[in-house]
Amino acid sequence: MEITFDQIKELTEIVTSKDWVDYVTSIGSLISSVAIILLTCYIFFKTPNQTARSKVYEKEVDLLYKAFDCFCLFSDAVGLYASNKHRKYTTLSDPGSKPLEEGFSDKEKQSSEKVYPAFEKQNMASSLLQSIGAFEPKKCVDSYKEKTVELRKLIIDFETSDESPNTEKCKEISGKIEKIRNELDTIKDSFFNKIRDFKDEIKKQI
Repeated sequence: MEITFDQIKELTEIVTSKDWVDYVTSIGSLISSVAIILLTCYIFFKTPNQTARSKVYEKEVDLLYKAFDCFCLFSDAVGLYASNKHRKYTTLSDPGSKPLEEGFSDKEKQSSEKVYPAFEKQNMASSLLQSIGAFEPKKCVDSYKEKTVELRKLIIDFETSDESPNTEKCKEISGKIEKIRNELDTIKDSFFNKIRDFKDEIKKQI
C-alpha cells in the first residue's frame, strides 16, 4: 500500500498537534513540580526555626513552672498564717466558743515565723515572670505581696497595741483578717488563670 505525500503530511500534523487537554496537563505537571520545590524549601528553612522556637518554648515553660512553684510556696505560708490568726481571734471573740486545742499556740507561732522568709519565694517568682515577659501573672504575684504586707501590718499593730484585746476588738480584727484572706484568694485564682493564659499564648508562637 502506497502512502501519498498528502497522507504523510496529515499524519505528521496529527502527531505534532496539541489540543487544550495537552496544554492543561503540561501546565499541571509544571505547577506540581514548582509546588514540590517550594514545599521542600519551606520545610528546609522552617525546620531549624521551628526547632529553635520549640527550645525557647520549653525553656519559658520551665521558668513559668518554677515561678508557679515559688508563688505556691509563698501563698501556702501566707495562707496558713492568715488561717491561724483568723481562727485565733474568731475564737477569742466568742466567749461561748470551744477553746483552741492544746499546741495551737506553737502552730500559730511557727506559721508566723515562716511568713517572712517566704517573701524570698515571692521575689523569685516575680523575677522569673519578669524575665520571660509574663507581666500579667507578675502583677498578681506583686499584688499578693502587697496584700500580705497589709495583713501582717494589721495583725502586728493589733498585737503590739497597748490596749487589752477584749471580745469586741477580737471580733473586729477577725473580720478584717477574713476580708483580706478573701482578697488574697481572689488574687491567687487570678494568678492561676493568668499562668494558664500565658502558657497558651507562648505555645501559639511555636
